[in-house]
Amino acid sequence: MRAYLRVEQARFGDRLQVALAIHPAALRTQIPAMCIQPLVENAVKHGASLAERGGVVELRGSIEGSMLHLQVCDNGPGFPPGFSLSQSEGHGLRNVAERLRGYYAGDAGLGWESAAGATRVWLQVPVTPPVLPAAC
Repeated sequence: MRAYLRVEQARFGDRLQVALAIHPAALRTQIPAMCIQPLVENAVKHGASLAERGGVVELRGSIEGSMLHLQVCDNGPGFPPGFSLSQSEGHGLRNVAERLRGYYAGDAGLGWESAAGATRVWLQVPVTPPVLPAAC
């Protein structure tokens, strides 16, 4: 994620600020591939890049009990009113939700809250390594 964000910061210059607040234990926790990147990409593309006074993307990560909590926040225009995964034309959040369901069944979660100028998307997964699908 850091490499992706460096590219976006080079692209947007002073119009994009990035803040990372990730506990070291959260950095060591394994999660399935492509669970964080779509969240960050959405925050840049549909959020911070559209903010009138310059965009901000913040990543937060912590361990609480046996769960890893990750949040991606931005200061963009927010989700459209009534947004849901089933009605969304995009694939990023839906793919993350399906990936979490496939690896963790009901033990992981994805959620969001949004208003103009403040969007937060979060996921939580068990700290224990995910059960990988059996190889063919």
